[in-house]
Amino acid sequence: MTAYRVIESSGSNGSIQFAVDGDFSSSGNFVFITGSEHLGIGTATPDARLHVSGGTILGGSASDLHQVTGSAVFATGITGSLTQLPSGLPYLVAGNNVTIATGTNGQITISAASLGEGSGEILSEMSWMETPSGFIDGVNLVFTLSHSPSPTNSLMLYVNGVLQSQGLEKDYTISDNVVVMTSTPVAGSQIVATYSYQRSPLAGTRTSWMEVPSGVVDGINNIYTLMNAPHPSSALMLYYNGVLQSQGAGADYVISGGSSIITNFIPEIGSNILAMYPY
Repeated sequence: MTAYRVIESSGSNGSIQFAVDGDFSSSGNFVFITGSEHLGIGTATPDARLHVSGGTILGGSASDLHQVTGSAVFATGITGSLTQLPSGLPYLVAGNNVTIATGTNGQITISAASLGEGSGEILSEMSWMETPSGFIDGVNLVFTLSHSPSPTNSLMLYVNGVLQSQGLEKDYTISDNVVVMTSTPVAGSQIVATYSYQRSPLAGTRTSWMEVPSGVVDGINNIYTLMNAPHPSSALMLYYNGVLQSQGAGADYVISGGSSIITNFIPEIGSNILAMYPY
């Protein structure tokens, strides 16, 4: 037989108590509804909307679905077996930056990699006051950035300190990391660019400083090999006798196979070739 009583203790808002077989001698037999709108089962002092002291069972069928719309904290872990939801999906599904691993003892570990270096996430960075590669000779219209701006409209391109407009029938257009000016910059003009770009933290995080590419400078050879593949390839800064060379078909050199440089001219005997690039 179930009994209940309503009590009002000193300093409280009162509570409703239910007991099994009318036994109010043990708090373990109680169900409490407090004046603060907390429900306690097996405890006289519930600390939340629902506070259960003892074990609980949610559902008795594989088709039962229990949804937690707020946050859930499991102080001592989760026990039991994991099979599948009625839809066929597993109970635990890994996502971006989340790894789920099982041990030989059946223990499941869920870990999340932090954002940043080594996380596998794409990072957004800035290139500040960069000088695009390309001749400013009063003839050339094409200039190459070290990275592809992302988003494209983040590019702020200045010619002699004047911000240029991007788009058809404006000052310039851009495709990937190549800028095509509408009108030819006057020889000796200063061109600088500031923009946002994206990269993988696993690539382009190291730099080769003033590397001497392998290859004989004998007045015949025009193929040289870097120790690493530049990432991105457009970031390579190749110097011939101290002069920064431009990259691309019809320019000073092209990159083949990731780390091979093919110059569009024959370096003279004794010339100095240096390379600097991220990889």
